[in-house]
Amino acid sequence: MPIAKDGYSSLRYDAQSRDWTHYRSLVLHYRLDGTPTLHLGVRLDGSTDGKARSNLETYLQSGRHTTAIPLPSHQQESSDILSALHTLTLFSSGGMEGVLTIEELRLE
Repeated sequence: MPIAKDGYSSLRYDAQSRDWTHYRSLVLHYRLDGTPTLHLGVRLDGSTDGKARSNLETYLQSGRHTTAIPLPSHQQESSDILSALHTLTLFSSGGMEGVLTIEELRLE
């Protein structure tokens, strides 16, 4: 995913109404080149109309690393989102320029 100077780029994944309630984190194996750090956001959409969503975030460091992004706790609203997840969107912000290579994305 090239990160443009404007700082907004995204990668969208169709989760096809999957149930993620028994997972605790989204694990990302990545390589980041061209910027020392990157503010990465993760949006989980649990509704086709886009009204029920949860935003997660983390900071990625330059080089090759693994990070685990905790999924929302099992509160009622979060549980509803994770029980019928339709879309996973990764996005960047912060005005940096670089390239993020996602080598593996998995749930634990």
